[in-house]
Amino acid sequence: MTTRAVWVETVCGCGCGVTFRQLRDPGREREYLNNAHKQRAYRARNPHRSHSGTRKESASARARREQEEAWAREEARKERERQRSQERRTGRSYKFGDGVPSWCFAKAGDDTAAAKRRRTCKLLYERATHPSTPEAEATACREKAEKMGARYGFRPQEGARV
Repeated sequence: MTTRAVWVETVCGCGCGVTFRQLRDPGREREYLNNAHKQRAYRARNPHRSHSGTRKESASARARREQEEAWAREEARKERERQRSQERRTGRSYKFGDGVPSWCFAKAGDDTAAAKRRRTCKLLYERATHPSTPEAEATACREKAEKMGARYGFRPQEGARV
């Protein structure tokens, strides 16, 4: 008596969408492509069984994370309070980067050296416009940025639109 081999197409049971062929054997039908796919399906069904990256957060780790989040919230609150206090003292609000000309920002065609020079000019202008910078230092920073802009051709020509 001869039996005819029947091949069947099967979709892997791990959910990856891979199809594979196997002999039809009603007693033992394979559900997964290989053991790696079987392991993947098991880990998906049991996420908190000490698998790398899927471990349940321990109590000490949760406490540490909550403490770090509370610290970050407190630092943000202190920074907001510092800004409000500065605004009350000086009578004006300070937004970082106010008063920096547009030619100080990097352009699309700049090489690394030009981008670095523009960034230096921008930092000089930011220092010059900061409320806590002394007037003499602010003037020196502005002059240095203008000199660098003129030297490397960043500043627009007189009468040109910025």
